[in-house]
This record gives sequence, structure tokens and C-alpha cells, in this order.
Amino acid sequence: MLSAKVFLLGFTFVATVCFSVKEASVLSNTPEHLVYVFGSEGVEIIDPKSKKVLHNITDDICTKSNNRFSRKKCSFGGVISVKDELIFFSDIPGNRVHVIDVEKQEVKERIATGGYPYDLYYLPWLEEVWVHSWASSTFDVISTAGSLEKTHTAIKAHVQPGWTHGYMYADQQIANGNLGYVTHMSNPGIHQLDLSSKTYKDFVDVSNYGCGGTLNFAYSPVNKHGFFDCRGSKTLLELDIATDQVVRSYNFTGRPYASKYGRYIVTLYKSVNESINMLLTSEVVILVVSGKDSAPIQKPTVKIPGGVSRLVFDPNISYVAYISLVYLDKIAVLDLDSLRVSYIDGVGSVLTAPGMHAVSRSLIVAGPWMVTPATANNSVAVINMANRELEGMVQGVVQGLSMISVRRKVPVPVNAAKFIHFSSLKLIITLLFAVQVTFG
Repeated sequence: MLSAKVFLLGFTFVATVCFSVKEASVLSNTPEHLVYVFGSEGVEIIDPKSKKVLHNITDDICTKSNNRFSRKKCSFGGVISVKDELIFFSDIPGNRVHVIDVEKQEVKERIATGGYPYDLYYLPWLEEVWVHSWASSTFDVISTAGSLEKTHTAIKAHVQPGWTHGYMYADQQIANGNLGYVTHMSNPGIHQLDLSSKTYKDFVDVSNYGCGGTLNFAYSPVNKHGFFDCRGSKTLLELDIATDQVVRSYNFTGRPYASKYGRYIVTLYKSVNESINMLLTSEVVILVVSGKDSAPIQKPTVKIPGGVSRLVFDPNISYVAYISLVYLDKIAVLDLDSLRVSYIDGVGSVLTAPGMHAVSRSLIVAGPWMVTPATANNSVAVINMANRELEGMVQGVVQGLSMISVRRKVPVPVNAAKFIHFSSLKLIITLLFAVQVTFG
């Protein structure tokens, strides 16, 4: 009986020594969303949840210029994220692109570009960043596969070299991702680039529609058509991508946005007398795209006071759009089906004054938050998208203009993440000890 008790005691000891419960440190399923704000003094990294500035980046990223586009310390252009690991942003007067390491929150690379690198485009299927230089309407290409190397320079997107305003649109759904469309404010049409060979392909001439130039472009995968504004005639043109033929002309203009699945094309238009800082027009026109064989349905024009600026679609409700306003401390909430407009109040004001050119107000979604800068107050508004209410203001962000959101998973101890740890070495040693105790 004694031997049995001793053996039982020894077994209990073996189990206690050889098996232990440990708590794991795992990645939370809910990622942390941080927002990088590019302002007149540098880059501020803010946490929308705590509404605090976490870090700033200022060293050797700004080039001061005295032209009308950049009288401030910093003048940034396009901003894009690559896999939430890298952020590319352009220093316009410095003719260069900086690359931020998101994990380290510091600049890891600086890459020289063509003149006035205004906008950037990330093409993930090619693992490339395309840099649009407005000084000559050309593109540089930077590879993101491995080392960050500039592989091509001065790819033309113009009739004649020279200054431009314009944007590129590329999508993997169009020509298997091998074709890019580039607008040009001084050329009467749209340029096509071969994204695979990195060469100029063709020019879609729309001068017979009274177009002196083109600027903004949106694409609907529903009917596989592009929509772009036409300078001069103040119209919006609809382009059949398969044939490069204009199929419709609309009697309104502005900046078109395509909803996630392409069912809605929403066009924002505002006009301002900049010499006296007076808003003249602020309106929205919606096209509902139902299929390839039927014409989009044009809804009645929606007048929204305050100067419509930028638009984002609700990630979960496809028929809801949020629109930033330049002259009101509100965000407009537009139901694209009913055309009902409501507002989110108290988001701060935008700095405007006579003579200021092309004033706009950024607006982005960062997980459960929507974020917009209030440049007159040197702050950033954080909006809870669940209840569509102002969550609070992040103070101390000077003249925030461009913004981008990145996600990162943070290691956190999770109580439920416990596991049994087994040691074979401990088992052997303890068994020998137990046998000796039991049988002498």
C-alpha cells in the first residue's frame, strides 16, 4: 500500500514537473490603424483611437520653394502604401520620392525623379510604383520587388513635352493589367501606356467633343467603361475601354468617383472665384450603372453647400458616400439612392483666403474611423463611422494636406491563448527519480 502511494505521489510529481501551462503572446486579430498626415512642417503619425500624435518625421524630407505652389517648408504630392510595409511620398520641389519603413517609422530611401513629381501609383500586380512628373508629363518606374530601384525613366505621356496637370488610371481588370490611361489638361484626349513594356502606346483623341484637355478618370467594371471630365466643353465623357470609342457625353463635369463594385459613378463639381475667395457652385451628379447593354441612369443634381472637395464610399454600405467640404465644418453624408443628405458636424475648418489656389480637404477611411484635416485649426478630425459622429480632434498637426492609413498587427498577450508545454528531458529525469523512490 505504501509503495502504491509513493508511486502515485511520484506520478503526480512527474506530471507537475513535466507539464506546464504557458501564456502566449500572439498577434491580435484586430489590426491597429495609424494615419500618416503630410503637412507643411513634415509628417505626423497619429493614432485615431487615442487621438494623439505618436511620432513625427521631419529630417531631410522637405524642400522649400518660393513658387505659388510651395511657399511653405514642405510641399508634398502623392502618397501611396505598399503592403502596409512601406509608404512612398513625393517631395515636389525636391524632385524626389521618399520611402518610409512603417515598422520603424522612419525614412529608409530617397529616390531622385523627374521634375515636379506630383502623383504616385502603386501597381501591385507588377510590383511597381509609377511616378508622374508634371514638369514634362513623363513617368519614372520604381520596382518594389526586393531593393527599391528605379528601372525606367521619362516614359512619355504627352503630345508635346511640357507642363501638365493629369492623372493615371490602371487596373488589373483592364487588358490584364497591361494598359494605363493618362489624362492631360492641355491635350485633347487620353494617353495610353503599355505598362508591361513601359512604353507609350496610343492617344485617344476626343477633340471632336470640344475637349481641350482631360483631367480626372474613373472606371466601372460593371459595363467596363471609363468616365472622364472634358475641359473646354464642361462635359463628362463615357469611354468604351474595349473599342476606345466615346459612347456617351453628359452635360455636366467634375471629378468622377467609382464605387467599390462600379455601380455608382459620383461626380463632384465646385467652382470658386479665387481672387475674392467666393464659392460659386457646389454640386454632385450620380450615374447608376446597371449593365453593359444599358445606358447609366443620371439622377437629379444634388446641391450641397460648402464646396464639395473629396469623396469616400462607406466600406459596408455601397450606396452611402461621405463628402468633405471646404467652406463648412461638416462632412456631408449622401444616400446615393434616395439622394438624402445629412451631415456630421464639428469637424473643424479649412484655411481659405483670397488668392489661394485649388484649396481642397482630404478625407480617408482608417478602419472604423474616418479622418479629415482641419487646416485652419492645425488639427485632424476623427469620426466614428459606426455612429457617424465626431469622436474627437487630434491637436498639433500643422497644415495637414495629404493623408494615408496603414494597418499593423500588434503583439498582445491574450488570456485565452494558453497552451500546455511538455519537456521530454524533464520526463526522463523525473521517471528515474520516481522509480528509485518507489522500488528503492
